[in-house]
Amino acid sequence: MQSPADREADLDLLIIGAGGAGLVAAVSALEAAAGLPPLSMPAAAAGPGVDVSNKAARPGAAGAKTAPVPTTLGAGPAPPTRGQSPLRVAILEKASSPGGNTAQSAGMFAIESPAQRRKGIVVSKGEVFREKMTYAHWRVDPGLVSDCLDLSGQLVAWLEARGMRFDNVIEFLREGEAPRVFHSFSPGPPGFIGKTIVERLMEECLQKGVHVLCDSAAVRLHTVGVSSNPGGDRPGTHRTRVIGVTARQGEAEAHFAANAVILATGGFGGNSSLLERYFPGHSDVFTLNRPEVAGDGLLLAEAAGAGIDHQGPVLLVTGPHHYPWSHVLTLLVRRPEVVLVNSEGRRYSDETLFLDYHTEAGNALSQQPGKICYALVDRALIERMVTSGEIVSGMEREAGGAGAWLANLEAELEAGVARGTVAKGDGWEEVAQAIGADPSELARTVTRYNEFCERGEDADFFKESRFLVPLRTPPYYAVLGRQGFDTTLGGIKVDRRMRVLDRGGIPIEGLYAVGDCATGWEYENYNLRHPGSALTFALCSGYIAGREAAAYVARLPIS
Repeated sequence: MQSPADREADLDLLIIGAGGAGLVAAVSALEAAAGLPPLSMPAAAAGPGVDVSNKAARPGAAGAKTAPVPTTLGAGPAPPTRGQSPLRVAILEKASSPGGNTAQSAGMFAIESPAQRRKGIVVSKGEVFREKMTYAHWRVDPGLVSDCLDLSGQLVAWLEARGMRFDNVIEFLREGEAPRVFHSFSPGPPGFIGKTIVERLMEECLQKGVHVLCDSAAVRLHTVGVSSNPGGDRPGTHRTRVIGVTARQGEAEAHFAANAVILATGGFGGNSSLLERYFPGHSDVFTLNRPEVAGDGLLLAEAAGAGIDHQGPVLLVTGPHHYPWSHVLTLLVRRPEVVLVNSEGRRYSDETLFLDYHTEAGNALSQQPGKICYALVDRALIERMVTSGEIVSGMEREAGGAGAWLANLEAELEAGVARGTVAKGDGWEEVAQAIGADPSELARTVTRYNEFCERGEDADFFKESRFLVPLRTPPYYAVLGRQGFDTTLGGIKVDRRMRVLDRGGIPIEGLYAVGDCATGWEYENYNLRHPGSALTFALCSGYIAGREAAAYVARLPIS
C-alpha cells in the first residue's frame, strides 16, 4: 500500500473518535469552512435522532434509503472535493457504533446558559473560574478554562437549536450550597443525555457529507519534519507536521492522508496497563468506562512525539457504590447518617464527605484495604429515613426520583442479604463474621461512634452533629460499598487552541487533541461542584479544535 506521505491528501480533516468531542469537532469545522460565524444556529432544528446501532453508520436522515458508509474511503463514493463541500471530513471510530463514553453521560455543566436564564438561575463566570482554578491549584490552563466557561452556556443554546431542550438544572451535592450548573433534559430518573447528543450530531454529520467509519481503529500517525508553519508562530522553528493516519479495519490496514487530525479518543479507562502506570492499584476496580475507550489517542500522540503530562491525568473516581447490584443501595451507602467502616471494621472518614466533595469520598475509599467499605445501619435508622423522606443532595433528588428510592429501601436490603452483598445480624459479632472483620474491632468502632452520638461531637473526623445517629436497634446491616471510576481525564499536552504540543512545547502542525485525552481542564481530582464538566470539556474542546483545524487547512496550498 502507498504511505500517506506518498499520496495526495484524501482528506482535509480526519477525526479519530466518534464520541461527543469528535462529532462536535466535525460540525464545528464544517461551519467554519462554510464561513459561518462561531456558534451559528441551524436554520431549523434537527429532526429525530438517527439509529446509530448499525455496525456502519449510514448517511442521511433516519430511515433514508442510502448506501452504507464504505469500510475504506476507496471502497465506495469518493470523499467530497472542495467543489462539493467546504471541507473533506471523515471520522474513524474504533467501536462498532459511535458514542464512546459520551453516550453514558447524564448531564453537562454550563454557566450563563439559556436554561439557567429561563429559571432565573445566576451563576457567574468569575465565581466558577475562581473556584475551579483554586481547586486545581492553578495547575490547569487558565486561558483554556476561561474559554470553555464562555462556551459552555453558548453550547447549550447550540444544542437546543438542534432539538434538545435542557429543562432540568440542579446542583449535584448538598442542596442550596453548590452552584446549579448541572443541565439535563427533564427532571426524573437518571437518563443519558449524551446518547441523544450523539444521535443528533451524527445525523447532522452524515447529512453534511462526513464519512463515519466504524470498526476502524487508528494505529499510527504519520508525520514529517518541516522548518516553518503557515500559522506564523515561531517561524523558522523546526517542527513536525501530521500528514495522515493508518487504521486497522478487521485484519486489514487502511491508510488515510489528511491535512489535519483531531484525536478525540477519550481517556484510557479500558487499558489496564495505562491504569497501572498512572493509577497503580486501580486497574481492576469496577468502572462504567466503555472497554474500547482505552487510551488510543494518548498512545498515538506519544509515539508521534507529543508531550505527555505524566503528573496530570485525573481518575474520575466514584464510591462508595453498590453497582451493578442495586442503585437504591448505592444511594444508601452515600447517606451521611450511615457509619462507614473498612474491611477490618474500622471507621475511616467523615461520612458527610460525599455531600460536598464526591471525588474526595472516593479518594478516602481508595486508601482502604481492597478499596471496599461497609455502610452500617440499624432498623431504627432505616425507619427514620423512610419515614422522614429527607433528601440530602441534588444527586439524590436527581438519581433517586425525588426520594422515591426510599420506598424500596427495605426490600432492596433483604435482596442484598439474599445475594450476599449485604450482611445482616442481630448482633455486631454476627455482622463482623459475615464481612470478615474482627468482631472485637467492629464492636469497638460502633461503641465509640455511639458515644460520639450521645455527646453530639465526632472527636475522630468531626462529622456534622445533625447526622450523628446511634446504631442500637437490631437487626443490623452492613452494606458493601466499593471503589469505582467513570473515566480518566488528561494526558496529551495541548495549548489553548487544542493544538498538540511536542516534547519541547512546540505545536505539531495539523494535530489536535480534545476531550478526555487532553490536558488543561482538570488536575488531580474531578470537582463535582461542577458536575457534568467532563462532557462539557469534550464538547467545548471539540468545538474549538474543529474551527482551529478548518482555519489551519484553509491556510494550506491546495494539492
